[in-house]
This record gives sequence, structure tokens and C-alpha cells, in this order.
Amino acid sequence: GGSGTAVCPGSTATDLHQVSGSDRSFVAKLMDASDAVAREGVSALFARRSSVVTGLMNNPLPLLNRLVPRMWMANAVGLLFRHTR
Repeated sequence: GGSGTAVCPGSTATDLHQVSGSDRSFVAKLMDASDAVAREGVSALFARRSSVVTGLMNNPLPLLNRLVPRMWMANAVGLLFRHTR
């Protein structure tokens, strides 16, 4: 049989953020490097874990998302991705 691992990264520094302009947002300062996300995913795969949430900041977010009203979360995400000058 085979095995697989679901890798659940948060904001990851890629070219997409440069193209969209979100590389100038507050979130850009918190982004994980893509090679670090890949290493964490491969390590989890070899450890036969079914899933992994990468990055220190991303682990509490699913819980927070359940506790906070959706409109608040949507507004917070909008503010985090707003361009800084």
C-alpha cells in the first residue's frame, strides 16, 4: 500500500505574492520560506503522518477561526493583506 501526507501551509513566500502585490503586506513579514515548508512536508511524509500544519503561526489559526465570528475573521484577513507603503 501507499501512504501520503496532507501538507497545510499558511502564507508561503512564492512568486504569486509578488505578482498579486501582497508581498508588501504585513503577512509577507510572517511568511514561511517555500523550502522550509517543503522540508517540513517531506519530514512528515517520512514519519508517516497523515497531515502536517507548517509554520509556528499557523497552528493556532484553525482554533481561532472556530471561536471568532466569520465577519471578524474576514475583516482581519483583509487588514493583514492590505498593502503597506
